[in-house]
Amino acid sequence: MIAFAAGSALASAAIFGLLVLGWAKAWAVWLVSAAALAVSIRGSRLAWSRPHPLWLAALPGLVLTLVNALAPETQPDAAGYHLGLAAEWARSGAFPPRTGFYELLPLGLETLYLPAYYLAGAAGAKLVHFAFFAASLPLIARVGGQCGLEPGRAVLAAVFYSCTPVVMIAASSAYTDAAMVFFTLAAFSALLDRRDASAGLAAGFCFAIKVTGGVVPAAALIWLAARREWGRLGRLAPAAAVVSLPWTLRAFILTGNPIAPLGNGVFPNDFFHAHSERVLTSYFTDYGGVRGWEFWRSLLWGGASLQGLIGPCCIVLIAAALALRRRETRPLVIAGAVIAAPWFANAGARFLMPVLPFAALAAASVLPRNLMAAATVLHAVLAWPAVMDLYADKGAWRLRGFPWQAALGIEPAGRYLARELYEYRFVTKVAARVKRGETLLDLYGLPYAYLPAVPLGPLPSAEFDNVVYALNAARGAPPDLLHTLDCRWPMEFLRQARISTEAPWPAPFAIAEAQPLRGGSPVQAVRNWFLDAEPNGGDSTLAMDNNKASRWSTLDPARGGEWWSVRFDRPVPLDGMRFHIVNASSSLKLNVTLESASGRVWRACRDARFQPGPLVFYRKAAMAFAKSRGVRWIAGSTRGEGHGPLVRELEMAPAAYGVEIAERDGELILFRVKD
Repeated sequence: MIAFAAGSALASAAIFGLLVLGWAKAWAVWLVSAAALAVSIRGSRLAWSRPHPLWLAALPGLVLTLVNALAPETQPDAAGYHLGLAAEWARSGAFPPRTGFYELLPLGLETLYLPAYYLAGAAGAKLVHFAFFAASLPLIARVGGQCGLEPGRAVLAAVFYSCTPVVMIAASSAYTDAAMVFFTLAAFSALLDRRDASAGLAAGFCFAIKVTGGVVPAAALIWLAARREWGRLGRLAPAAAVVSLPWTLRAFILTGNPIAPLGNGVFPNDFFHAHSERVLTSYFTDYGGVRGWEFWRSLLWGGASLQGLIGPCCIVLIAAALALRRRETRPLVIAGAVIAAPWFANAGARFLMPVLPFAALAAASVLPRNLMAAATVLHAVLAWPAVMDLYADKGAWRLRGFPWQAALGIEPAGRYLARELYEYRFVTKVAARVKRGETLLDLYGLPYAYLPAVPLGPLPSAEFDNVVYALNAARGAPPDLLHTLDCRWPMEFLRQARISTEAPWPAPFAIAEAQPLRGGSPVQAVRNWFLDAEPNGGDSTLAMDNNKASRWSTLDPARGGEWWSVRFDRPVPLDGMRFHIVNASSSLKLNVTLESASGRVWRACRDARFQPGPLVFYRKAAMAFAKSRGVRWIAGSTRGEGHGPLVRELEMAPAAYGVEIAERDGELILFRVKD
């Protein structure tokens, strides 16, 4: 299993290189995969021993999970970016030239989906994830043996993990969480075995799977450094870097942020807004306000609020804390506690999966064996779909049946998907309309593994944010009100003009349009002028694009000192600047600072006052801005909040926005942007 982990990590790094070079065709990917398999086999220490009888308890759950893994993909993110990006790579043989949210995430496991996708489409990719899940079970037993557990107790812990509801649904889908568990266990086991290069490859690949997996290589490095085992550290660190650094280097080269699309507050860039990241991460910490009793109810047996459940029997894992008393099992508790740290940033049930094997092993080491066996059997029974119908929430994320006919191909995939994937009928209509290369603005979260194109959105990027902000600013009655600030001075050759906030203001500071004036008339902007701003400098051009629906904005309430500026490529004679400020008032204090050709800097317009502009609707202008960003199609749902109000507005007044309804299925609508 450890050789399998190391070979898989190396295969992923090699496929990454092929994608960067644009050489990731089927034959090249299969060749790399075969070479990695040969390395794994050569590095293996194969031995046969009689399977423990308790493994029989895992068979029903394994069969249930496998049957669901063989059925066509219906889970949201799996049918979205996990498979959607693999499908796009298979079409082009290269990484796409985009800097969207999903595209910049570490996608190490998705690169391993690619050879299977070439071979068997989405079904092959799902089985790759299931294979890592199945491989993790003997690895759990092995880790238990390394920590002094007798075989029966270690096997019970593995069976307990395999029957956890959120584990079964994740392992049967093209997600990454079960693979994260496998590579975390492989790194831990190899570290105990002093196989440091293999431990480094497995630990580094945890980051390549998911940013939160970075805690694994970090913990391994800190542990070796604390023990002053510098030789082992020197073997582990380079191996971890080989499989993890390519993703950070790619993100840094494309955006200037090595951990993009996250960390934008620390590494400001033009491709992602720190504001949008804060909103997103704030939601994931409590999933919209799930706290107290509701939090634990949803996690243990509800399953709707936290995107899955771990089952009521997981309450016995509290006993894992008692394993701290024994020297042999103490590493299990410490490792579980360290690996749990990222869960506090995303409270979803599946983000607890890497902790469960360690907690189950630790609990099995201290609980009476009969009690652990009874809890495991009850846990397995309660995880069966028909039983979960009796206690889990109706909307819980979990396995819901035994689709053996779809798994064996007796039921056609299209019929199964039409029944089990709500959006599938709509997506087939969209696929017939949207051509490869056309930009689809996704306001819903479509399963684009079944589309010929990857949409823009719905998770935030600066490009997506700006289009949606413009459309939202234009909708409703009245739209955002623009106030005009006319700044005048005697004619002067200028090098730069800057406007800044003087003090905090309880709303975002936003400029819809800035116009240099000469003789009271606007001067046409020149491409060579340099526009900048703080924050969100990448959006500074939106304040000078002759479109009042788009705007540069601080996005957050102004703190004082934020600014927007234009620097001219050569001295320009001007006698004024006109700023169209969004929803301004007399309490917003602004400074306009000018720099002349001679280098003199002074403050202008000390007594200028805001003048409310006329009530103007910017619907067509907002859609023109979307078109300028390449948007030709818009898809969304009229239900709920979020982007729902915008979609309802487009549905009610398509002519006002310059769109037409192309397709619809229930509340899902596809709009075509008119030429």
